[in-house]
Amino acid sequence: MIDDLNASGEVVVEKSFALAVRIILLYKYLTTQKKEFVLSKQLLRSGTSIGANIRESQNAESKADSIHKLAIAQKECDESLCWIELLKETDYLSPAEFDKIHRETGELQKMEPHACVPKRTLAGWPAGSPAGHSRCGAGWRRMRVG
Repeated sequence: MIDDLNASGEVVVEKSFALAVRIILLYKYLTTQKKEFVLSKQLLRSGTSIGANIRESQNAESKADSIHKLAIAQKECDESLCWIELLKETDYLSPAEFDKIHRETGELQKMEPHACVPKRTLAGWPAGSPAGHSRCGAGWRRMRVG
């Protein structure tokens, strides 16, 4: 399926995987060094779910299913940002630790959601706005498929 992606889609897949690895390492650090178990577990779940949903979107059963998986990935990205911000505000993350992971997560959230959908899935969608998708600010709007 990776061969079927456009170049920016490959970047989204790679960035989401790298973020998941980084979050797993952060989780290990927070639980062993800082003895923080609640927020870090929430971050682990949401942060690793991003890449999993992006990959699932590549093998979707329909356009609607693909879009739904990408919408879930975007929500998980936003949730991860929340946990990262809480970890910083409660002094579990230093400003330097926070800056790097917050920036990486924010960059992934701002990427075009349809970038990682296989070209075969995009076939037949209206030009300029796959499946009625529109962006507003840093987030992705709820999508209609018809």
